[in-house]
Amino acid sequence: MTRRLGHRAVRAVLDGHRTLLARLLRGDEVTEVREGQFHTVVMGSEIVVCLARTPAAARRLPDRAARLAALTGVDIGVAVPKPLALNVSGDPAYLVTTRVPGAPLDPATLEAPAVAAAVVRGCHAVLTALYSVAAERSVLDCDVDTVRSDLPAGFEFGRRSSGPTVTSGGADSQWPAAIPPAHPDRWARFADGIRTRLYPLMSAEGRLRAEAELAALDSLPYRTNALVHGDLGGENLLWERRSTGPRLVGVVDWDSACLADRAEDYAALGATFGHRFLNRLVELSDPAVTDGAQTPTTPSSRPDLVRRITAIRATFALQQALAGHHDNDSAELADGLAGYR
Repeated sequence: MTRRLGHRAVRAVLDGHRTLLARLLRGDEVTEVREGQFHTVVMGSEIVVCLARTPAAARRLPDRAARLAALTGVDIGVAVPKPLALNVSGDPAYLVTTRVPGAPLDPATLEAPAVAAAVVRGCHAVLTALYSVAAERSVLDCDVDTVRSDLPAGFEFGRRSSGPTVTSGGADSQWPAAIPPAHPDRWARFADGIRTRLYPLMSAEGRLRAEAELAALDSLPYRTNALVHGDLGGENLLWERRSTGPRLVGVVDWDSACLADRAEDYAALGATFGHRFLNRLVELSDPAVTDGAQTPTTPSSRPDLVRRITAIRATFALQQALAGHHDNDSAELADGLAGYR
């Protein structure tokens, strides 16, 4: 999640990186500056510059660029940022992308039934596309050549140049798998990290709560049958207002994208838009079909999907806290642990 910076903070960012931003934005007027847990995001009308806030965030930028490059070959029905330039050796490290149209939607607008229905349909369409595209793994390879062939003048992706560059640390063939499968032991590793690093910071009651939440993860199956965004929350969904209701036109922040369980994205959407929205979304996504009568001809997967969503959603605060610990971000750590102290 990011927050919009006030005037004084914006001036500090723009003045502190004046030369770099002038070179990267190439005359594109800054319209907004936002700050998140890992990046400061400078937004022009057509170009976005992501400045890493921590060394750990800088180290992850090549993976972020590789994921976006892979997504250039994927049609999910909405726009996705296109990587333009990357430099991980500078101070700060940065990634430049195209700007995706649209704006986040205020969850309060879902109180209107027509708006709620349009948002459910939009989210369902994207989830369906993400689930379908995972069946064809080859389209998720890092498509650096496709990106390079369609860059604006002055940008170069995947090699050194005199202008804004990618310094990826090697040839294109050495880039990581762009959309990797989730690690089979990801939840066990997560639980170990919580117990080792965060339990000493919790109260006795907080540890009991965390232990119950971590125990629910033990029963989650290992799945890699969906392209999972990994943070499909409110500010990463960009909408345009239409006479028929909001229309989802873009999805940003693919840093955590992987092949995993679609329940993760449902959980993030539920955290953003609420329980009633999530129920409607799950109903739409139930694969049970009927033969024209009242009896389903295939069994419903809804109860198991809801169970997985519930278990994953319960760990969101712990995920935030552990990420804050890794990145030495005391504010994020404290916010994530607020209910455990």
